[in-house]
Amino acid sequence: MAGDLGCMALWALAVFVVPQGWMLAVWLLAAACELAVPPWAESAGRTPWHPHHITERYGLLTIIVLGEVVLSSTNTVREGLAGAHSAGLWPVAAGGLVTVFALWWVYFPMSSAGLLEGRRTAVLWGYGHYVIFASGAAVGAGIAVNATRSAHHAHVSTAVAGLALGVPVFLYLLTTWLLLVRPHGADAPFGWTMPLVGLLAVAARLTPWPVPVIGALMAALIGLSVLARNTRLGRLA
Repeated sequence: MAGDLGCMALWALAVFVVPQGWMLAVWLLAAACELAVPPWAESAGRTPWHPHHITERYGLLTIIVLGEVVLSSTNTVREGLAGAHSAGLWPVAAGGLVTVFALWWVYFPMSSAGLLEGRRTAVLWGYGHYVIFASGAAVGAGIAVNATRSAHHAHVSTAVAGLALGVPVFLYLLTTWLLLVRPHGADAPFGWTMPLVGLLAVAARLTPWPVPVIGALMAALIGLSVLARNTRLGRLA
């Protein structure tokens, strides 16, 4: 309660009292306090929350983010198809859609509820999702950049457009791997392929068609994971 009241006071100061020149500094301080209060409160005694409920809520928010990516990307491609240079949009649309579906797939390889038993692990898991949510949303912006470039509405190079998608895909895969996959150890379905595919996604900027290349890499990642899972199940049988 004390931490929340202190944060509310900082926000009130930032909005109503602090001069314009100091507003950003106080805003950043208030944001840092908001992030620090939950770990500080948990250090005094753990809140009786349900791990399965928490992972379900984070998973639903991830689905919402990726759903918004599909919506925004579809609208961008649809607007581009109305123009004179629409042929190049089809590879972008296909590669972007495969990429988003694959990002959804890799988020749900195994249940993460068992990873939230320790306070420190739970805090890192929860706050690490800021990167997952932000990079997931940035994927939509990256697809839009490539779509507008293919429609000749944006004057950026292929390399820059490729980085606009490759970097958020890399951050999403790396963070998801660190938080949700790697802690499972030998039972993890992807192994080191997730960060490797993320690096290859960044390198796709060197190709003439970065979005279809990234889509193909993501499809290969899913195919390898399914093959590994089936092989493991066959051994257990």
